[in-house]
Amino acid sequence: MLQHSIGKEELLRMADAFIDTLNPQSEHDRTRMASGLQLYREGRVYNVSFDGYTLEGTVEDGGRIFSTSMPMTDVSQSYCECFQPGSCEHLAAVLLYAGSSFGIVGEIMKRFKNKGKPALPAVKTAKQLLQASVFTEDDYDSWIGYFTKEYDKFHTEQRKHKYREMYFLMSIFEDFYTLLLRKAPRTEGLREIFELNAAFFCFARLIEAAKAWEEQRTYSYFKAETVAERFLDEIEIFHRKLMSLTLPLPYDGLLQRTGQTLHGLLFVTSEKALEERFFTYRLLWEQLLARPEWLQEEKERVAKEELPLLKVLAEAHLQVIAGNDEAAIALLEQEPEDLIGLYYDWVFGFEARGQWDRVSRWLTFLYQLLQRCLRSEDASQYFKRDAVRHFLTAYKRYAGQQQETAGYEMLLQDLLPYSFWEYDDYLLAKKQYRTWTELHLFMGFGTELEGLKDSLKLVEKEDREAVLPLYHRAVTKAIQMKNRPAYKLAVRYLKKLRTHYKKLKRTQEWDLYIQRLSANFSRLRAFQEELQKGKLLDDTK
Repeated sequence: MLQHSIGKEELLRMADAFIDTLNPQSEHDRTRMASGLQLYREGRVYNVSFDGYTLEGTVEDGGRIFSTSMPMTDVSQSYCECFQPGSCEHLAAVLLYAGSSFGIVGEIMKRFKNKGKPALPAVKTAKQLLQASVFTEDDYDSWIGYFTKEYDKFHTEQRKHKYREMYFLMSIFEDFYTLLLRKAPRTEGLREIFELNAAFFCFARLIEAAKAWEEQRTYSYFKAETVAERFLDEIEIFHRKLMSLTLPLPYDGLLQRTGQTLHGLLFVTSEKALEERFFTYRLLWEQLLARPEWLQEEKERVAKEELPLLKVLAEAHLQVIAGNDEAAIALLEQEPEDLIGLYYDWVFGFEARGQWDRVSRWLTFLYQLLQRCLRSEDASQYFKRDAVRHFLTAYKRYAGQQQETAGYEMLLQDLLPYSFWEYDDYLLAKKQYRTWTELHLFMGFGTELEGLKDSLKLVEKEDREAVLPLYHRAVTKAIQMKNRPAYKLAVRYLKKLRTHYKKLKRTQEWDLYIQRLSANFSRLRAFQEELQKGKLLDDTK
């Protein structure tokens, strides 16, 4: 229900913003609002939803279906598939449908009709006065106090219902965090700082809860990292918005306090969602909070910390921001190789800014670390593959910029088998089809040619002879499985081989091959039957 995702006051604010795009003195706009009201009353509106940012819905009008989208923070950017200029009747219909959930359809129409007329000051209800006094909009301590009070209420309510326990971690995001967002100030800039801090607060509560769940061995349907990724997405959105705004000077104090909170989010005595926490720390200190005096304050805070791993990561990042790559690398060299995944974003950032000398230095360090990782017996095959994938992504960009494609190919060979897919793509792109076949033979591909269907078509078209060894290997592997479905698969591959040999005008080789194959497996009656059914022996008679 919409009541669970948007409040009445929020919807009225959206309605006011929508009405601001209209003129009740215009016959055209009056007709649009009247048509929207009629569409709503006739039940032509459905699938209305609100995801915390956008009101969406579908309207049937004149036998056609129109999807609409109305952003809460910028109603002027609303969209409808009717493509009419300005605000259309379909958007109005969806807005009125949403208003019906709170019984305010009449109020919305009244506000439209009274737009531009002088109005008496609105008398606030006791509930509205109470809500307004929950926190002071531009007071950071007031925000934190409000967050804490609401979380205590939320946590207490959740604990009353045992069945909710397994969903609690995700509920922090989907229920509690959403509740805080609905209370955000409407002033641009102030709203985003509030939302960013709401995300930080909820992120920290997530880590605390996940740690407690683990200690108590409580089952959770969602992993902390899964929920943390949701928060990370939100934080990136708010960060982009804030970076695009020119913030008033009075907001500096709020941002400075935000840096202190961000410090606390990283320095939690838990490694839960460490990757997401460090990404957040790195992102904001590198851009939004990167003022010399604030960085110095953070450096002093980090120096007082006693958690060794987190302290090293934070110190290394502050060195990177200052351009002291050698100092950062010296700090990280002594750390476990399984942290390698935390370092690639620095390299990606250097590449985005065209700082190729820094990229080169870090790639050298990361390659040494990668070799340690690949030699480690503790690291999983999945982890090793992921580490290689990230390294090759970074190196490929560098090689393309620095004209070092030969070095890239050597790396692809050196990092096999973990670099298999990247090397596969590289060989196809370079049209090295014989080497491509050798790669697949080296990797031991047997009957899995179905997964190579698209690549095989390309290679067959360009160099038919190159695919012959793959089909020969696949036929042998299928026969060795010794069951009828595998024999049928072998026959299918044999038919492809026959076609290729004929196209290559090497029919004598084919005849000799199929005769020897049949003779070698003459005792496999089922296989012989499949050869007969496939009419593969007819050509040799």
